[in-house]
Amino acid sequence: MSDRKRSLPRIGSLALHTPPFSKDLSCLDVCNFFAANPDILTVAVVDEERPIGLINRDEFLLLFSSQFGHALFDKKPVASAMDPVPLIVDGTSSVGMVSNLILNEKPSALLKGFIITRDERYFGVGTALELLRYSIVRSKEREQELETARREAVLANEAKTQFLANMSHELRTPLNAIIGFSEIMYGELLGPIGNDRYREYANDIGESGQYLLGLVNDILDIAQVETGQLKLREQGFDLHELIDRCFIQLDSKAQNAQVSLINEVPCELPELHADERKLRQVMLNLLSNAIKFTPCDGRIAVKSCFTPKGELLIQVQDTGIGIEPKNIPLVLQKFGQVENSYQRKYDGVGLGLPLAKSLIEMHGGKLWIKSAMGKGTTVCFTLPSARLGANAAPLALGA
Repeated sequence: MSDRKRSLPRIGSLALHTPPFSKDLSCLDVCNFFAANPDILTVAVVDEERPIGLINRDEFLLLFSSQFGHALFDKKPVASAMDPVPLIVDGTSSVGMVSNLILNEKPSALLKGFIITRDERYFGVGTALELLRYSIVRSKEREQELETARREAVLANEAKTQFLANMSHELRTPLNAIIGFSEIMYGELLGPIGNDRYREYANDIGESGQYLLGLVNDILDIAQVETGQLKLREQGFDLHELIDRCFIQLDSKAQNAQVSLINEVPCELPELHADERKLRQVMLNLLSNAIKFTPCDGRIAVKSCFTPKGELLIQVQDTGIGIEPKNIPLVLQKFGQVENSYQRKYDGVGLGLPLAKSLIEMHGGKLWIKSAMGKGTTVCFTLPSARLGANAAPLALGA
């Protein structure tokens, strides 16, 4: 509730409680009042506590600066020199509402001031100076609030990242044990199990453990990237061969999905200097994603070429279901998944693409997606020319 009040302050809190003028007070007395109180700019005129007008210091004294000012106004009541239609607002109105009212309907109130009432009786006057002071104070408070929120968000993110890293380490040990024991049971290394159903269960346990271990490893990598703990171990290797090995590893998955994997990366591509294990992880993530969302009899191809800047451009093209362009930023966010009935049939927690993007950026490259619903998806990433062998030569991108 206190936050609500602070976000919507009342105009009454900015009121200057300047004693008002009675409507019958003479203009000469008002002139003498302003002479004795040079800091007062605006005074209300009341009739039995009810405001009926406003006297602005500058406008009022301008009347007396003319040749016949005193002769004309000295003995007249102040009501004859007041603004009879000033802006009058209730003290419970919000500062924002009154500010908008002044800007949109009564801009003259910025120069003349306005009257603030409570229960339709005079409460005080408001001026542009008080609104400006409030605006400056509120801006400083808002800056402090934003900075506090930023620091809290940074600390929360660091705590989350550290938790994910710790959790991942704690889960890997029992998962490795589960996978190892399931393989022993499935292979009947210590003797026959005696029932084929048990062997099938052991195989299912092993596959589930491998899947969970993959998720845990992705979470750990994401946490290490965010904390700057993930380091690259660079070496020279052949990209064409790396992709071939990825195809071999994913062959059974591709066969089950009835999709074709095609390596169109040229064999004569220069040696690539990078973290081979991380690049292999990127390719496995991109290819697994493509297999997952490509219907049977589909095609997945990996291509490469050089950009005009000499960078190596690699593309993973599929003939899958595609992504709506507006959803592409979402799938590149950690744990981001497009919510529709078709894609919810598939497993995953939305870490593959964000992790691949982070790993490519660690290598000095960029990753992006081109896609449309029903027209397949192409994931593109570049690697700097400095990561290529000295004998690099332009290669045309395959059709």
